[in-house]
Amino acid sequence: MRYYETMMILKSSLDHEGTEGVITNFKGLIQKLGGKVIDEERWGRRKLAYPILSSFGFSLQSDSLQNFS
Repeated sequence: MRYYETMMILKSSLDHEGTEGVITNFKGLIQKLGGKVIDEERWGRRKLAYPILSSFGFSLQSDSLQNFS
C-alpha cells in the first residue's frame, strides 16, 4: 500500500454543515476508489498567508492509504 497525505482548503463562506458535507464527500471518494482514510486533523478556520479569493480558509489534513495495481 502507498501512503498519501492530502490537505484541503475550503471556502470560508461554507457553514458547518457545508464543511461537513465536503469532507464526507471527499472521504467517500477516497473509499470508493479503494483507499482508506487512516487519520484526519481539522485545523479549523485560519488566516491564510496570502489571499486565495478570500482571506480565510478551513484546513483539513488527512492521511490515507491506496493500493494501486
